[in-house]
Amino acid sequence: MTLLEHLEKRGEKRGEKCGRIGTLVRLLSAGFPEFSAADADRVRDLPDHKLDELTDAIAMRRTWAEIERILQQRG
Repeated sequence: MTLLEHLEKRGEKRGEKCGRIGTLVRLLSAGFPEFSAADADRVRDLPDHKLDELTDAIAMRRTWAEIERILQQRG
């Protein structure tokens, strides 16, 4: 794999993650009035496995307290 191919692949993955984070932030801000800009920053800082957990929690319509618990976990 050339350096250019590697960078393109990495850029695609970054773009996918940014799109996923944007979608989660929009869903949370629409569904929970208590969702804040600080919470959005926490979403951006979550590792992939926590983003998966957050996605599941939103899909299963968990309470804000449960979602907030996920946002406060770092790893």
